[in-house]
Amino acid sequence: MNATLAPGANSAGADTMTQPDAYISPTVPFEEIEARLLADPAVRAAYDALEPAYQIARLRIGAGLTQAQLAALVGAKQPSIARLESGRTQPTIEFLRKLGAALGYRLELNFVPVEP
Repeated sequence: MNATLAPGANSAGADTMTQPDAYISPTVPFEEIEARLLADPAVRAAYDALEPAYQIARLRIGAGLTQAQLAALVGAKQPSIARLESGRTQPTIEFLRKLGAALGYRLELNFVPVEP
């Protein structure tokens, strides 16, 4: 026997359209989730380690370049840009300088105090 559920009904026979709002998950702002996650020191360390890769990706995309185009500008191959942007490789300072120059930026390194 084939049974068809009425719109809004679940297999237990309850009408999900009339369930109380308590069953609906509210939307949580990204900033709140980010703050909760970054409160964990291990998550914070991983996040901070990927920041240079994210910066390169954002600048490349903002310049309207593909990974292959950026690679050609710095004398590299596209997979090296992909590895950098994914965080799978640690670039040299010289390579970061080349990337910055190709994107119209200069590299700046700073020492900042460690937060307790």
